[in-house]
Amino acid sequence: MNGADGPILNDDEIKHSILNPIGTQRISELAKGKETVVIVVDDMTRTTPISRIIPHVLEALEEASISIDQITILLALGAHKPMNRQDCILKLGKDVVNTINIENHHPYENLTNLGESKIGTPIEVNSTYVDSDLKISIGGVIPHPLAGFGGGAKNVLPG
Repeated sequence: MNGADGPILNDDEIKHSILNPIGTQRISELAKGKETVVIVVDDMTRTTPISRIIPHVLEALEEASISIDQITILLALGAHKPMNRQDCILKLGKDVVNTINIENHHPYENLTNLGESKIGTPIEVNSTYVDSDLKISIGGVIPHPLAGFGGGAKNVLPG
């Protein structure tokens, strides 16, 4: 994990950054008392090293007494193809795939209507995301030739 000119972070630095965020509460504090957690991750077309990040996020959730069965990983596919088991293992790691519920986002199914935009466009968001008590998004933000930037908020909409 590195920026354009930044150093590559090792696993201890990644863990420290996740467990000691700047400008917000720790994940373990945000998760206290929550019943359901969704972790949105970008798909195989993005280079975000999710398998190096997610174990530390899960550790923080465990500190808040969140069990594995309370967590869903939602794959933010946008307009890309669904990820199969092998894709998930490459992106998330085998241990995560074998223990946590994983869902591919589908652009026409399992959606909640949140209203309309100012110009009347329906705003529909993945229901697993909407219904979760705590929402965590992991992904990179990169230049995109058509959208300006990819990642970030695009993990939620278009999903």
